[in-house]
Amino acid sequence: MTSDGKPTRVTHGETDGFVKSLVKGLVGSLVQAIVAFVVGTGAAAIACWYYELPLVLSLGGGFVVLALWLAISSDSLLD
Repeated sequence: MTSDGKPTRVTHGETDGFVKSLVKGLVGSLVQAIVAFVVGTGAAAIACWYYELPLVLSLGGGFVVLALWLAISSDSLLD
């Protein structure tokens, strides 16, 4: 109680529901994966352009970076 006799109000931080926090986590991971794929594909495209290789091969760079991102971000025995 406060000095004027009124009860104190305890406010807690607003917590997200289970589904909302699950969707937020999935969307965040999906955005990270897309960014990793785009960066890998872009870097590989620059290398393919420099060495005059077909740009279709740059997709391989995107998948390699995506595989590395997945391996690093997942829980594994190496943790």
